[in-house]
Amino acid sequence: MEKILFFYATSMIVLILINGIEFSRDKDTLSARRKQTEGMFRENVLREKLDKTLEEKVKLSKRNAMEDKIRQAGYDASFTDFVIISIFSGILMAVIFGTLMTNPFLAVLFLVFGTLAPYQFISFVRNRRVELLDKQVGAFMQMVIKRYENTRNMHTALKMTAKEFHGEEPISSEINKTVLEIDLGVPTAKALDNMAVRTGNKYMERFVSYYKVASEVGTDDLRRDLLMQAYIQYEENRQLKRALDEKISGPVKDAKIMIFSVPMFAIYQLITNDDYATFMTKTTTGKIGTAGIIGTLILIIWFVNAKIGAPIDEEKKK
Repeated sequence: MEKILFFYATSMIVLILINGIEFSRDKDTLSARRKQTEGMFRENVLREKLDKTLEEKVKLSKRNAMEDKIRQAGYDASFTDFVIISIFSGILMAVIFGTLMTNPFLAVLFLVFGTLAPYQFISFVRNRRVELLDKQVGAFMQMVIKRYENTRNMHTALKMTAKEFHGEEPISSEINKTVLEIDLGVPTAKALDNMAVRTGNKYMERFVSYYKVASEVGTDDLRRDLLMQAYIQYEENRQLKRALDEKISGPVKDAKIMIFSVPMFAIYQLITNDDYATFMTKTTTGKIGTAGIIGTLILIIWFVNAKIGAPIDEEKKK
């Protein structure tokens, strides 16, 4: 009887402990979820406040232009997301470089540069991507026109062209996005408009405008002639840009050599002069000089990226 009572008591204690552990786990899980929900709520509130502030302080045209540039770089983010990333980037770079170099001048410099760095990154990626797309848009238009003539259906023509460009980035992704939008119910003209914005190509914009007219015209010959006009204008511009690219290639190379010469000179000084690192990182004069050199280098990179490295068509607009 005593053994039975002992076994019963022991079993009850074990069950109570297990139940207590499970209850504690459930409580911890609920607490964690509650904290997560509260955190998300606070983030949403702060985001809504930032959205409202940006709407009041920044013009709609400027916000839309930045969002278009982000899409042309191949990313999908709102203007508010971009501002948040820029702020955190500035703070993070200021703390890292200011602490590593024990240089308050660098901290201030990288607070500014870090805030502008996301914009420079987006501009650099966008310029390179637009250049690649510019080389692919002509073949895309030519193929779509031929298939549109045969099928009388732009959606079908785009699907057939997407297969031809499979793996040819970045144009392949843009065609697939456009086809998907149409599949999801977006009007064909609107989906093509979105593609024109993402490619950042003015001849693609003209192609879409001509398509809108051609889709309402009854004769096949006129449809073909209208759509071909965008392609013909693209080819004429491509020949002109080829000549301009050759002329501007020299200044671009010189600017890149200038940029790379600065860190190479610093490395040379570190190897040949034992006191160079101490002077540049420990003395006030050296800290100011370091901040000045890095600041100048950043300005050169900005100039090359924004002016010399920008697509030629945009420089004409400016």
